[in-house]
Amino acid sequence: MSNTDRALSFYTDATFDREAWFRITAVDYHRLLEAVDFSALLDCGRPTTDVLDVGCGTGKFPALLQPRLSPRPQVSLSLLDPNPYCLEQTAARLRSPLRAAAQLAVTAETLDPSLLGAASLDVIWAIQSFYYIPPTALPSVIARLVGLLRPGGVLLVFLASEDSSYRRISDVGRLLYPEQPATPYTYAEPVAAAMAGCASGTFSRSSFSVEHVVRSDGDLEAYLSQNLLVPTPLSAWRAHPGAAAWLAGHRRGGEYVFPQVLQVLSLRADPQ
Repeated sequence: MSNTDRALSFYTDATFDREAWFRITAVDYHRLLEAVDFSALLDCGRPTTDVLDVGCGTGKFPALLQPRLSPRPQVSLSLLDPNPYCLEQTAARLRSPLRAAAQLAVTAETLDPSLLGAASLDVIWAIQSFYYIPPTALPSVIARLVGLLRPGGVLLVFLASEDSSYRRISDVGRLLYPEQPATPYTYAEPVAAAMAGCASGTFSRSSFSVEHVVRSDGDLEAYLSQNLLVPTPLSAWRAHPGAAAWLAGHRRGGEYVFPQVLQVLSLRADPQ
């Protein structure tokens, strides 16, 4: 099963514990909002800025961004996610100056650029969503997205590094399902290489570290399950010697602490 298929199955009200997940991971988004001046990024000099959210998920990022923005310019936000549940959840959370535009139930790999139009967007962001794109598909995906940007437009990708706990949780969690081989997630390093190799823009990158602090067994189960995209009882982790030992190494008193390294990757399209 591909990671996209796992996400399609996992992101439902029945399996995704949104409150627990964002109680732990909201720090990622807050640090991103501190690291990037989104007001400046979205000020294109016109009354409306056109943006595409690639892999919009359930809309946590635009919900946190909205209070930080001025009433002008308005932001016309097209949403891309293969899961209709996610499109619906994100669109329902948008508030002015963000307003929903196109809703595309496709992946970045299968996006037909004609649905949006060449050189039609000022900003494209992909916030914690490129994990599902196979490394071999990255050059074509990057080229396709850059082709949607107006001159001087920006593609912004935010995701974890290979040395983050996000990756280690996934690697260790696969020990629990040896009969179900999973496609590895894609992390920041190959995405950065693909963006840096794009001949149609100027690439930059930065990184920062955060800690995910988990204070209850219920939150820990939700957090680990979300990383695997498979509902997995905490008892299964604790029953497996390797997984249990790894978890124990992250325990600090009554909490579990998972260090993360996150990267902000930016590609600005060449001016006309």
